[in-house]
Amino acid sequence: MINPQQFRLLLAGPRVSRLRPFVVARGYLCDAATDGQTALEYLRETPRHVLLVELELGDMMLADLLVTVNEENLAGAVILLDDPAKSGLIVSTLTRGIDGYVATPPDEAFLFRVIERQLLAQWAMAQSDQLQTDTQERARLDKQLNVERAKVTQLVKDLAGLRDELAQAQVQAANASAAAAEAAEAAQAAQAVAAAARAAPRKPPSEERPPFVAAD
Repeated sequence: MINPQQFRLLLAGPRVSRLRPFVVARGYLCDAATDGQTALEYLRETPRHVLLVELELGDMMLADLLVTVNEENLAGAVILLDDPAKSGLIVSTLTRGIDGYVATPPDEAFLFRVIERQLLAQWAMAQSDQLQTDTQERARLDKQLNVERAKVTQLVKDLAGLRDELAQAQVQAANASAAAAEAAEAAQAAQAVAAAARAAPRKPPSEERPPFVAAD
């Protein structure tokens, strides 16, 4: 069962507008207009799920009203209520965008079955559109998730590469530090040897003796 409070109806026409108490008693949100121009004002203010209307609206013909309603998408469904004696006009009007017909005076149970069928059809279409929207949104989110996962995978690879580079740099730094330490030790050893050499006592220079002269 549908919830009548979720749907807005409009009754248009001098005779159809008198049905408002019956429609309201069923729980529907409903307004009534006795002429076509007032009906258009209601529709433009708040588009309706169902418009219930008669052939002659006082200030305009139904065909003229339907042109505006269809062009501006002001009603989800249009139900015609009129005397079956006007069968010629009724048949010609059914080709102008009428979704249902109920003979007047209307049988209340039949009238509301027709209204409910139109509302259920609209509800089903809305659910289908929502399902399609949800499916498209889910596909978009899945695609975005895959993109983000690919980014994370690439970041992990980049991080692994950086870790390898860091390890290599650390090895090179350790080797350089060891080489610098060895060089420093060698320099210290050289300085120690030089210092020891400077501190060692020097031998006095030997005196030169004159060449040997034979005695006379």
